[in-house]
Amino acid sequence: MKALKQIGRKLTENAGLKILSLIIALLLWIVVISIDNPVMVMNFTAIPLHVENAELMTSQGKAFEIPGNNQTISISVRAERSVLNQLSRDNFYASVDMADLENNTLPVEVRATKYSDRIANITPRTSVIHVTVEDLIRKQIRIRPTTSGEPAEGYTIGNIKADSNVVRVSGPKSIVDRIDHAGVSVDVSGMSSDIRSSEALVLYDDDEETIDDEGLELSIERTTVNVGIYGTKEIEVEISYSGMPAEGYAVSGSPISSINTLTITADDDLLEETEVLKVPESAIDITGAAESVKLTLDLRRYLAASIRIMDEETEAEIEIPIARLNSITVNVPVANITIENVPEGMRATVTEMGTEVQVPVRGLEQNLVSLNPLTIRGTADVKAIIPPEGEGSLVPNVYELPVSFTYPSGVYAGDTPVTIAVLVQVAENPEVTEQLPATEAVGTDILPGTTEESSSPEEVN
Repeated sequence: MKALKQIGRKLTENAGLKILSLIIALLLWIVVISIDNPVMVMNFTAIPLHVENAELMTSQGKAFEIPGNNQTISISVRAERSVLNQLSRDNFYASVDMADLENNTLPVEVRATKYSDRIANITPRTSVIHVTVEDLIRKQIRIRPTTSGEPAEGYTIGNIKADSNVVRVSGPKSIVDRIDHAGVSVDVSGMSSDIRSSEALVLYDDDEETIDDEGLELSIERTTVNVGIYGTKEIEVEISYSGMPAEGYAVSGSPISSINTLTITADDDLLEETEVLKVPESAIDITGAAESVKLTLDLRRYLAASIRIMDEETEAEIEIPIARLNSITVNVPVANITIENVPEGMRATVTEMGTEVQVPVRGLEQNLVSLNPLTIRGTADVKAIIPPEGEGSLVPNVYELPVSFTYPSGVYAGDTPVTIAVLVQVAENPEVTEQLPATEAVGTDILPGTTEESSSPEEVN
């Protein structure tokens, strides 16, 4: 007991001094702690800014945009150094609430997700942001399928078709109004058969510049594209024409075209059955022409719409050469003239002096130079002098009969008609025709050696 009293007396001795010493020690401890772990301010940057209640704007038919320089913010944080040393920008959540929108401005709020109870305060460098608010619109955009690359050699790109030809785009009016079309591209490099591929849509303006689809809503983001890969084929161009040139003129050669062959492409069946491109007669009319006919024709008009011409040039310069006819006179053997339609029981004899008759002809120089008169055949028709029925019968006499000639191709009748003198008389022995001279005919018989022959499809009387 005595010992306890001594201890108590020692503890209470100089109590004021001892309390003062305790306070000083405590202050010294606080000072030491403050020096070793002081309260500091640290800056954090590039903290993403989140948007709360964005659907409020959508429900009002509005769209908003936060300026690019406000997509992230910077903050100043005041806390002890030991706390700050354990923090990063990932420990802070910055946001704006569209419910707080007023005059197109939003207050910025930042909270800590770590050591929030040990942080004195957080100060955002940007306390409010300005947003752009505009109408939210919807627009239907056409889809334009394209290809890239080149198919295998000997093949080309045929029909290109997307399963969907439109896409509905919703978003801010300023962005949606810029959209001209949606593109979808298929790579055809080295392909030799049809392609079916699903591809992503890309938005373009009318300058073919891409438009970022962030913030836009698309009804579809991909579509399937079908690309036909066709073979190719070279075909010839055939030109026809209609009509006849002016009197005294003729076509002097084959049609001339600046394009004689074309390379085409189509589906396999159509490509196989297409051998030639024919320019129809109706396309070129030379009626009454006194000089060469020249014109330009687009050859695409004369092929089926499903056939595509691969050549860049499809407009052909066409010429139908026309020249003036020359006139000459040739000597045709009388034996080449046949007398037709001699009445029964009568005889017709050519009474021309000599064995040849002069026949005027016309033609192009190159045709006249090579003309052989022996190829010209003529006929004289007794019907031309037979009286009409009821006016008596044909009486024996010498008659002038017109002669119709057939000419080789490119040779035509001259301006002067040809006639021959024919003696018509009663036949003494009409059954013995083989003994008659070559210039005589009995009844309707044609004399031996004077068979008709037409060496040209053209006959001019």
